Formats: sequence, structure tokens, C-alpha cells
Amino acid sequence: MDEILFIFCAIIPFLIVWSHLREQTKSLRKIVNLLEKK
Repeated sequence: MDEILFIFCAIIPFLIVWSHLREQTKSLRKIVNLLEKK
């Protein structure tokens, strides 16, 4: 049981950070697209 808890504690923050980074790259791409149109 402890191993499963440890894996969850390791994976959940990683998933949160990964999803946050993905959102940031999406917004960065939007900014880049806007700059290229000008």
C-alpha cells in the first residue's frame, strides 16, 4: 500500500506541472501567431 501512495504522491504533482506547462505553451503559441500575422 505504501508504494502505491508514494507513486501517487510522485505522479500527481508531475501531472499538475505538466498540464500547467502545456497550457503555457498553448498561450505562447497564440502570442507567436499574433506576432507573425503583424
